[in-house]
Amino acid sequence: MIVLGPRIAPFRKAETAPPSGTVAFFAWAVKGAWAGMIWATFWSCLAGSLEAISATILGDLVDAASTAHPAEFLTTHGALVAWFLGFYLVARPVVLGLNTYGLSLIIEPNLFPLILSRLHRWTLG
Repeated sequence: MIVLGPRIAPFRKAETAPPSGTVAFFAWAVKGAWAGMIWATFWSCLAGSLEAISATILGDLVDAASTAHPAEFLTTHGALVAWFLGFYLVARPVVLGLNTYGLSLIIEPNLFPLILSRLHRWTLG
């Protein structure tokens, strides 16, 4: 399997007992998983941003199509059509795929077991 981004070791032991403060407890529970969480967060933010950009690009293309003469559409708006196709056929699928990869193969199967295994080890000794 191709490994993209940092991995989270789901059964890594904690070196200390859990702290009593809320924020410190959360930091203790996910220690060692920050790189994977930041990597997945980056792709998730980028994917959300692309959704806003995709609406703008689609609106620009619809506006251009409604104002241009059909026979001259590609000559006058060829760059916009190329940008539209490149964005929707290349950039958007790649970013959304990396977002799905980060969430489905890095965060979901590893973060919850990491937190639970640490809590169970500390609770059960």
